Amino acid sequence: MPCLKIETNIELDDAQAEDLVAKATSLVADALGKSERYVMVVIHPGVLVSFNGTQDPAAYCSLGSIGLEESLCPSLSESLCTFLETRTGIPQDRIYIEFSNLSRSMFGWNGKTFG
Repeated sequence: MPCLKIETNIELDDAQAEDLVAKATSLVADALGKSERYVMVVIHPGVLVSFNGTQDPAAYCSLGSIGLEESLCPSLSESLCTFLETRTGIPQDRIYIEFSNLSRSMFGWNGKTFG
């Protein structure tokens, strides 16, 4: 049920993208106390991103999960920004993260919703 999307203007080869997705899956599962079985990570490298008037390395992320508590967002932001900076070199001040607490009835999987 948690889904992390990462859109960035940096290029990644297949091995780098696969490693990033695998490590991000573990990070999200651990941070939210969820099974990796239900965590989805989507990465879109090499997209056009302008931030602060430049196209220097940057990323826009969104993390949605059923029952995502607002109190977890500061630590999630720190973890995800540190992770992305370490793995990709994108400075933390060039990363935006949108957090969403998803309604069970508005999130589908396996032909039904969780509500």
